[in-house]
Amino acid sequence: MLIDNPSIGTVDIDPHKIIHFPKGLVGMPDCKDWALLAPIDGSYFHWLQSVDRPELMFVVTEPSRFAPDYHVDLSPNTIQDVGLEKLEDATLLVIVNQEGQFLTGNLQGPLLINVARYTGCQLVLPRQQYNTRHVLMELRHNQQSLAA
Repeated sequence: MLIDNPSIGTVDIDPHKIIHFPKGLVGMPDCKDWALLAPIDGSYFHWLQSVDRPELMFVVTEPSRFAPDYHVDLSPNTIQDVGLEKLEDATLLVIVNQEGQFLTGNLQGPLLINVARYTGCQLVLPRQQYNTRHVLMELRHNQQSLAA
């Protein structure tokens, strides 16, 4: 399946690897199908490309690479929502943004993905636990921004 993203061009997506978010993402309930694209330049960052809206794409990463103590408790309802049978099939990703010279991650709204079933949901954690702009790293002057 070919997706024409205005920022990065045409992307070939395996239709069997599309991740379905039954409730969409926060603020985007109609964007239910997403594809996780290979890491950018072999880094820890991936693209999360919307299948429903080709112009919509996020940079995502595993929060544990930048926040080793990051922990999310999963409720039975959440586990059921994504059809999770084994914890080994779960992966957490956070959406990354550039805030000036820093890359930040939304630790308050992680994405839970069942890699065995290609289903996911966005969690909304209590405000006091984590924030939406947790600093992941500082960009050096010679590093490129996330903007395409």
